[in-house]
Amino acid sequence: DENDSVSITALLDDIVELLKVITPGEIKIHLAVPAEEIYFQIDPVRLQQLVMNLCINALQAMPGGGELKISLNRVPDQHICIEISDTGTGMDEETLGKIFDPLFTTKEEGKGSGLGLFAVKQIVEEYHGKIEVQSQPGKGTTFLISFKLPINH
Repeated sequence: DENDSVSITALLDDIVELLKVITPGEIKIHLAVPAEEIYFQIDPVRLQQLVMNLCINALQAMPGGGELKISLNRVPDQHICIEISDTGTGMDEETLGKIFDPLFTTKEEGKGSGLGLFAVKQIVEEYHGKIEVQSQPGKGTTFLISFKLPINH
């Protein structure tokens, strides 16, 4: 039942384990989560799609190696925040303005569908969250996703 709360902490743990298997050794993956588990009412498959999409993009932005950091925080009674950052190639402002457009891709022809970040944004909006991105060429990229916690939580 998708109305059940899922442990975002456990889900991120699973994703990181999976990423470590498919990631080349020159990329280090760090996961930072609070000691207490954080729960949220979200379809775990959708959340996994969202996080995997952002992580795979991050890995592809670091062809020469680097660091992928995934962190989870909770502001009590307000929201939860998932942050995914890489030390990769980064993006200029023009690119940043288009990344959520359907079919926009910076990958070579035939390599990317251009639907990754469009799908990510749709999932975030489906759960009334918000997504922000910070990036500079040569300095890496950070995605911040936040979801409001229900009032009665």
